[in-house]
Amino acid sequence: MSDITGRLTMALLLLATSFAFGQQWTQLDASGPSSRRNAAAIYDPVGDRMILFGGRGSSGDLGDVWAFDLADDSLERIQPDGEGPTPRFTHNAVYDATGHRMLIWSGRIVDGSGSTVLNDVWALDLATDPWTSMAATTEIPVTRYGTAAVFDPLAGSLVTFAGFTTQGRFDDTWRFDPTDGAWRDVTPASPQPGERCLHAAAYDSRRHRMIMFGGQRGSDALDDTWALDLATDTWTEMATASQTGGRRFPAVAYDKLWGIGFSPSVENRRTVLAAATCGRWICRPIAGRWKRRRVPPREMAPSSSTRRRSHAS
Repeated sequence: MSDITGRLTMALLLLATSFAFGQQWTQLDASGPSSRRNAAAIYDPVGDRMILFGGRGSSGDLGDVWAFDLADDSLERIQPDGEGPTPRFTHNAVYDATGHRMLIWSGRIVDGSGSTVLNDVWALDLATDPWTSMAATTEIPVTRYGTAAVFDPLAGSLVTFAGFTTQGRFDDTWRFDPTDGAWRDVTPASPQPGERCLHAAAYDSRRHRMIMFGGQRGSDALDDTWALDLATDTWTEMATASQTGGRRFPAVAYDKLWGIGFSPSVENRRTVLAAATCGRWICRPIAGRWKRRRVPPREMAPSSSTRRRSHAS
């Protein structure tokens, strides 16, 4: 995997009310964090801001925290008190609404001593900014990276699926309760999505589900979509009427109006996505199908010369 070069550009996909324009890309001139890949970010609804942690840059792994204010398009570096997580990349970040905090779990470190895979959990208090290590009180998942996770606000737990380590890929589903540090293996017998890593997930708040898409198994980029019912911890494969094409390292977000959407990952999809820089894919959870949505005008989209993967949303 090659590093993303140049300064970090933050872009927001804005949903306009006009049917004539629909949606359009707006590039925000917000210099701040260094260029990086495989960072993780969450949306803080109280502060109306995006919080970003870590990633891997040209000089190595990063452990910095940045806040992007969506009201005035300003960036600010947050420097939490005390010890924080080890710099890392390919980790997960979720927003814990109950505790108003960002939870960080798993990831990978690559330095002069080699590669280290992680399975620790940290919490960043978004009101006062200190880091807290969430010590596990039960058996914990095997160390891994390239996982996908959401936060279940009804149960108050982080939910994670699959990932990769030196032992290979996993197909397990786990829950972590930040109130008591307890991990629970909730992997159902069947059906389930199967082993993978480098996939993405979003929380469907209308139907209380985790929607998971894509990833990698062997050398193949995957194109399947699955829903985890968070009330029963059971998986259901979602039918797709229009295939998106297999991909790894996508970035996804949930929109109550449109459903699950993601911006392109260019891995294994360079030809198609070079022509798709003005579009995105939307999965309607009710119908369970993907639909391509183009976002005019074309000149306002991220340039095809800056095709990307391993980005955060």
